[in-house]
Amino acid sequence: MSLLEPIADRRAVIDRRGLADRIAGKRKPTEITQILTEALASGREEIARRLAQEPGRGRAAARATAFLHDQIVRLAYDSVTPGAQTMALVGLGGTGRGEMAPYSDLDLMFLTKTKPSQAECDAAQAILHVLWNLKLKVGHSLRSIPELMALAKKDMTVRTAFLEARLLWGEETLFDLAMTRFRKDIVAGTGAQFVAAKLAERDARHVRMGDSRYVVEPNIKDGKGGLRDLHTLYWIGKYIHAVERPSDLVAAGLLTATEFASFERAERFLWAVRCHLHLAAGRAEERLGFDHQRHIATVMNYADRPGKSAVERFMQFYFLNAKTVGDLTGLFLAQLDEQLGKKGFRFALPTIRRRPKRLDGFTLDRGRLSIPSDGFLAERDERHRRMGDSRYVVEHNVKDGKGGLRDLHTLYWIGQYLFGVDRPAELVAKGLFTEAEYRRFERAERFFWSVRCHLHLAAGRAEERLGFDHQRQIAAAMNYADRPGK
Repeated sequence: MSLLEPIADRRAVIDRRGLADRIAGKRKPTEITQILTEALASGREEIARRLAQEPGRGRAAARATAFLHDQIVRLAYDSVTPGAQTMALVGLGGTGRGEMAPYSDLDLMFLTKTKPSQAECDAAQAILHVLWNLKLKVGHSLRSIPELMALAKKDMTVRTAFLEARLLWGEETLFDLAMTRFRKDIVAGTGAQFVAAKLAERDARHVRMGDSRYVVEPNIKDGKGGLRDLHTLYWIGKYIHAVERPSDLVAAGLLTATEFASFERAERFLWAVRCHLHLAAGRAEERLGFDHQRHIATVMNYADRPGKSAVERFMQFYFLNAKTVGDLTGLFLAQLDEQLGKKGFRFALPTIRRRPKRLDGFTLDRGRLSIPSDGFLAERDERHRRMGDSRYVVEHNVKDGKGGLRDLHTLYWIGQYLFGVDRPAELVAKGLFTEAEYRRFERAERFFWSVRCHLHLAAGRAEERLGFDHQRQIAAAMNYADRPGK
């Protein structure tokens, strides 16, 4: 069972025992529905009030929402099956993870040891009718353990859903048996296959959502750099290392403590935005449209600043967090690939071949920028030392010297091969430069190219050293004039 964060003052959200006492003895379904409807509405109001007071605590709101629905489901179960708990009622997906946005669907599985009896089918149907009467959207299934194992073996969606399964109510030993068999019969020895499937699924999802973190109306859940990308990292860590919560990814060696702090900040922000979006839309809305961006910027306390409006600052911070998710994904997968490689397994990363000289000596290993040897960076430092190891040598090498064109090219090459940029200007869109930083990059590049072209023409050959004999000539050709004292 997942280890869930505590919820402050649970009974202010919902008091299950008090509600159970009120429901006890009620025979009419309408009476039970009325009690649970009031409890659900009251709990939602309390969660919305807390989020309004602390608008950045979206993850706490998601946990409280899951807790509210847990208690409603348990009360529904007890109201139709008192004392006859032969099934395990299991939460899957976000319900199982214990995180639900205000209008997320419930995802339930009724689990039996063997083929469900008619009594168990009737009980599951009765529980669903109680939940439907509350106007809840419920994804549901009724499975025996053998049926679940057979489906999980051939269907990666079922496998992923049960990976996050959590017992909500009912027969605990039955759930434990199913989880033991799942780990033994389905998970064991299939780590690389699962990782490859999840990455392929992620890539297809990104294409459907525009294949960019920087779309103007991003999908907070399924878009590139959204919550689902963070969930994918957690699923992989849980599948490979059986982690119980995201923080365990540090002990598993998949993230450093600093990287996990970035993971957590991004997750908190994205959950806050998602919860505010659901409340603003009054439904399960995941697309952060223009009509909601300004409202959410306001409720999350973004303010106008000189030259930038509140909504612009909010969306800039959104894209920075989406970029953080992408960066973390790269670091996580690189570390995971190393771990699996030591065990003789690797998942499929795209193979891109480039001649090393096109990468200034860097290499590409299954799509990742790498170095050819442990001493490579020391050798690059040696190039700088050969050129004087200073930007301020009196006869500077325009191409290979420290601070020369080659250093600018290296920045672009890294952006090109890591982020797929087609021209230096795209380094801004990828969040690698600010607009001001890119203007400095562009000015420096234009200047160096001017100097280099004049140098070649003055020397009549491929000359890169800006020697004394050419400095005066190029200064004149580029219209530099004497000034008092200089």
